[in-house]
Amino acid sequence: MTYNNFKNLSENEQADCLWDKGLPVGKYDAGTTRFVLYQVDEFYVEVTYQTDFMEMVTLTAFQISNIPEIYLAQVNISGIKH
Repeated sequence: MTYNNFKNLSENEQADCLWDKGLPVGKYDAGTTRFVLYQVDEFYVEVTYQTDFMEMVTLTAFQISNIPEIYLAQVNISGIKH
């Protein structure tokens, strides 16, 4: 699945793709909203949930160069060998 293919899917198809192929790689909370970043093949998808009901509110796809900075601080590179 490519970023462009994903963007051309309906929201329901995007959600199905995310549940089938997505790997959670980051998350943070802001009040009653939870943001979770998933990797799908070569791109990323941020899902916004309303935590009161764990209801999905939005899906936003990003290419690697556009990942929100808040997730970059969560990346652990300590296990990478030179």
